[in-house]
Amino acid sequence: MHAVVLAVCCMISGNVHAVSGTPVSGAHLVLQGPVPADVSTDANGDFTLTVRPGAYRLAASALGYASLTVAVDADHDVKLEIALEPLDSPKLRQIGAVTVDGRLAPIAGTIPSITVTRADLDALGEDRIVEGLQQLPGATFTRPDGGAASAISVVSLRGPDPSESLVALDGQLLNDGNTGDLDLSRLPTAAFSAVDVTEGLGPEDSNGSNTFGGAINLISLRPTQAPHLGFSTSYGSFGQSDTWLNATGTQGRLGYAAALDDQNESGFVNQAVPLYVAGTPCNPCATHLGSGVAAHSALGTLTWSFSENADVTARVFLLGDVRDQSSALNGLDFNSADIGTPAYGHFTGPGEQMFAQDIRAYQVRARSPLGAGELTTDLSESDNGVAINGGAASPYDVDHIDHRYNAGLTWQRIFATAVRRRRLYAVRVAGIRGPAFG
Repeated sequence: MHAVVLAVCCMISGNVHAVSGTPVSGAHLVLQGPVPADVSTDANGDFTLTVRPGAYRLAASALGYASLTVAVDADHDVKLEIALEPLDSPKLRQIGAVTVDGRLAPIAGTIPSITVTRADLDALGEDRIVEGLQQLPGATFTRPDGGAASAISVVSLRGPDPSESLVALDGQLLNDGNTGDLDLSRLPTAAFSAVDVTEGLGPEDSNGSNTFGGAINLISLRPTQAPHLGFSTSYGSFGQSDTWLNATGTQGRLGYAAALDDQNESGFVNQAVPLYVAGTPCNPCATHLGSGVAAHSALGTLTWSFSENADVTARVFLLGDVRDQSSALNGLDFNSADIGTPAYGHFTGPGEQMFAQDIRAYQVRARSPLGAGELTTDLSESDNGVAINGGAASPYDVDHIDHRYNAGLTWQRIFATAVRRRRLYAVRVAGIRGPAFG
């Protein structure tokens, strides 16, 4: 009798739901191991399997979601929480999440990625995405204008030029090898739930790799099943302040997420100095050097759910900032080769410079069952504009406007162990860069 009890000692149970928390009914779970078995989830997303002790692999799949596989050691009763990503999710490189008895478990995926979560960003105590990316070993930051808080910051993955590292927002391309570099220095943590970094590949198969170094996919704040509200305001020396507001939740079929952020700095430098500027009639010239920053951003997302596998999502992200880079571009001349010249020991450089950036990104996504698969659509448009007023000091200090738009229609079908996609229609127009300043 004791041997019989041991043979059926273990129960594998749990719940399958979307990352937003919505239960997934009818999800199919296939257990491979000493005694193969399969089961489907009920209306609440719950399932139960009784098995013999041993090592198993559990594959979970559902219509409209990316499938995943996780290893399960059944030497006792096991409780699983399986979160599936929708097929049209911009975060498919991380295809889902599984917790076993309350602990995060590794899942089998075809393409590895590194994800910096909102909890990770908050733990750093910083207010900008760029601070979280600095923790990644493969990310190299270029600060061509001295590295001051008011200066631009561009990133490259695995060493190439920053223009060879793709930057996307929810899978929507913001740059590529054609449109060049994207300044990340003022992107606020308040507008995002995670940052997904993949080396050597783009954030979505539908976009392709389109990059040599890698891809940084910014995951915007998402609706949640339960309402959440967050507010923070902080103040520091040199006029530094940061105020943000987050709100997420669901009302009936409507899910919402909103984020507002306001960042300001007067900066360490704010003074008038005699400045030697080459080619100017007055040397030295009375010049104001500053390091002030004023940045404002807004994010809004609405999701309307027609059913468990059919919904439409609209997202808007806006960012505008104005920065005084003159303190970063000018400095004291203590070059020994210049001894005896009027400029030695005095401020030299290109003079005053104001840097203005404007990012606008719009996206509409929809998905619906069609035949044995799922039909997804994607419409997006983005503008990334930079305007320089004053002296330029590096190839990154240029006036330009990048305008991108994309329309896509995809049919996709889930099989037992894989996802197959068929592209029906897609159009993409590369960004247009304006003339360099100066």
